[in-house]
Amino acid sequence: LGLKKKNNVFKKILSINTQKRAGNSLGEIMNIFWVLPRMAHIFDGAPEERRNFLDLMISSVDHLYKKNLSEYKKYKNERLKILKRISDTNDNKWLDVIEKKMSELGVIICDFRRVFLDTLNKCFHKIDDEIPLLTLKLDGLADKTLKIKPALYVEELILEKLKSNRMKDSISGRTNFSINKTDLLIFDANTNKEGKNFSTGEQKIIIISILFSFLNILEKIKNSKVLFLLDDIFSYLDTRFIRNIIYRLNELKLQTWMTDVRSD
Repeated sequence: LGLKKKNNVFKKILSINTQKRAGNSLGEIMNIFWVLPRMAHIFDGAPEERRNFLDLMISSVDHLYKKNLSEYKKYKNERLKILKRISDTNDNKWLDVIEKKMSELGVIICDFRRVFLDTLNKCFHKIDDEIPLLTLKLDGLADKTLKIKPALYVEELILEKLKSNRMKDSISGRTNFSINKTDLLIFDANTNKEGKNFSTGEQKIIIISILFSFLNILEKIKNSKVLFLLDDIFSYLDTRFIRNIIYRLNELKLQTWMTDVRSD
């Protein structure tokens, strides 16, 4: 992986086993999962931050999910471009096609999230008295409906919402109803206390708990090709938590890059 200068412009180059490959080829042979210091504050941030955290975990273990997300975003952006200039029936026909694709992909993505969260919730274990058992839920209309209705019903629901929101989306310049509006809610499984109501230190421990559950999922996947990037996640954690994390990563034999601001 490197840079090549041509006509005073730097371009990314990728070589795998001496063979030049396209830049997106790296995702076919490995996935990257990272934890950054700001993730300790995702409870106070926008729903997008929590959803992205979930999507990052799923994408790390399922390349198809990452592809479906990319396709959905592509259609979403194309739809907004058309809405900005919509003028004739041809535009409406093309919108019908795009919204149909979005509704189909939307159900698939919602189901991916549902299945992954079910697995993640089952993988929580009592690691330490200070780490609570957690329950993670999705707070989106399509997600909630998919739990009680067939996929085809949810697909029609998404399609109907997209069509009815055309004028609203055209004026606002954004997609007001989308499966990418879903929020990830985190609760203490015993007290039902929501994650955002815990202290900053406790919230960081909750993130570590989710990380441990994710590691339990990786343990069940043979030949997992995940590279862990852990940036300053040990701040405000005592030694036993740090040892637990390092022990589990070493046990799974995952390639891991860690940074820490402390010298010890």
